[in-house]
Amino acid sequence: MISVGAKNGINIETKNCPVCDTKLQESFTPVEDGYEPMTIDQNIAYLEDQKKFYDAINSRNNEELRAGIVQGRSMQSELERVEVLIGSFKDEERKYLDAFGNEIKEVAELRFLEREFQKIISQRDKLNASAEVIFKEHSLKAESLEIAMKSDLGGVSKEIFDALKSRLIANLQDFSYKNMNIHALDISSQTFRPELDGFDIVADISASDSIRIIWAYTLALMELGVEFDAVKHGGFVVFDEPRQHEASHESFIALLKKSKEKFSEKGQVIIATSIPVADMAVLGLDESCLTIFNDGEYMIQ
Repeated sequence: MISVGAKNGINIETKNCPVCDTKLQESFTPVEDGYEPMTIDQNIAYLEDQKKFYDAINSRNNEELRAGIVQGRSMQSELERVEVLIGSFKDEERKYLDAFGNEIKEVAELRFLEREFQKIISQRDKLNASAEVIFKEHSLKAESLEIAMKSDLGGVSKEIFDALKSRLIANLQDFSYKNMNIHALDISSQTFRPELDGFDIVADISASDSIRIIWAYTLALMELGVEFDAVKHGGFVVFDEPRQHEASHESFIALLKKSKEKFSEKGQVIIATSIPVADMAVLGLDESCLTIFNDGEYMIQ
């Protein structure tokens, strides 16, 4: 039975709450059957044990806190010592830079240049290796090209082919041809005609320029016939009215002088022109190479 706490001394015992009729327990929490709740003395002993446990934890934490404070003070002292040392190092560094700053800067620049130089050397070695490979490939291709050119030129030797080009350039120089870089001219291996960058220059330039190239090329072919037995040439060429394409007077005179030279070198150049005889006389041509026809026309052989 449970006393409900009446103060009037009335002994009232009940198992249920008089208000809600809930079964009353002697502890705040329900106790399972077969278990007795702790007495007041047991509760007091339990709480004292709990207090001792937390007092021990608190004491240990206080000791760790005091040790941490001591260690923090030690670290602060060490930090202050290190800061003083760093300040001393900075002062020494400043003094050293003031005394040897230029030398240090020069050393740094030299080391930078050394690294850049090493990069250049490395790049040079790579380029040299690549150039060696390219050179070997070029040599092989040049040999193949030379063989192909000999085959493509239909039996014409490279010597004759190169001689034609050199004669062409020399004749153009004699005719004062300066409208393009004549040393960039080439001879087509397909047509054997003068070309520049793969284009037939006789067909692609003006008439006044073209006529001098035709003169030079025609005379070059005759010169090859005189020099090489393998070149089958009749030994003479014919020019009909070479000035009709507005060639300059100086160029025409150069053609006549060149023709006279060929006349003395086993070659013959026949030029038909309607230029007056009086104008021809100033060129210094004698009767050995000048023929005048009764109708007023003449030929220079």
